[in-house]
Amino acid sequence: MTPLVAAVLGMGIVHGKGRRGRDLATPMSRPLPEPDLGDLAERFPGGKLRRVPRCVRMGLLAACRALASAGDPETRSMGLVIGSAHCAVATSLDYMDSLLDEGPRLSSPTAFSHSVCNVATGLVGMLLDIRGPGHAVSQFGLSFAGALTAAATILRAGRADRVLAGVVEEVDPRFVALCPDIFGRKIPLAEGDVPPPGGDVPPAEGAVVLCLARPDDAPSAPLLEVRWNPQNEDIEGPLLRSGADAPGPQGRRMEAAYGRTPMAQALDACIALDGPWDVPVVSCLHVADSSASALVLARRSAP
Repeated sequence: MTPLVAAVLGMGIVHGKGRRGRDLATPMSRPLPEPDLGDLAERFPGGKLRRVPRCVRMGLLAACRALASAGDPETRSMGLVIGSAHCAVATSLDYMDSLLDEGPRLSSPTAFSHSVCNVATGLVGMLLDIRGPGHAVSQFGLSFAGALTAAATILRAGRADRVLAGVVEEVDPRFVALCPDIFGRKIPLAEGDVPPPGGDVPPAEGAVVLCLARPDDAPSAPLLEVRWNPQNEDIEGPLLRSGADAPGPQGRRMEAAYGRTPMAQALDACIALDGPWDVPVVSCLHVADSSASALVLARRSAP
């Protein structure tokens, strides 16, 4: 597949450790807090967010921060792509609980409507008045690469001049208990890593949204390039490969710094764009258990 490239005009991060890529790279010195969503109350006063589920609120705040970082461009003609490994976890479990407790005739219609995979794309688009192409992506740990691929395709096809693209992941204690194969794996620490408080890497939630444009329209902006099922020779610069234990090229795992999450590749990309590097390119690789893989090259300066 031909590499797909997009220019990064703005970056929005919602995470318990902070809102910058460099914040994510520092050692975890205390238990990981929940992301602070307090900024949304000023942006959306009254009851606008009353029925908006928490996972969507995280994606919405990340989108607002990406837009602010990009200079608050007009949103109506924008595209929107939001990926997620497990989508709206809490509302999906709420719906299944109501189905079991009340039966199909009395189960919660609100929980059902908020359990579908495109709920974040739909509600974020409505709240930000985005009327361009909208897509939802769910490829587990490859969802960030999938969202970037869809966004770059929209830009290349001329369907939009700007696209908000990213991922959102939610942690629910019920889901953690139901999926020990996902959340119970021990994550190996690299030499020099500081173990998190308590010794094990905790689950992490949050969102990453980027404001993207065609490279020709932003020649001085950093670039993200996606390559699916790459070869070893495709890797450039330092390699970050968090989020999976599948065989493949060895690189630095960052979960000890920011937590265990399916959006590890997105957080790695933020660290690559805003971390303490003195190199022009940082590679972010995710290899799924199925052996499918995607490489995201973060070009911190235009080639």
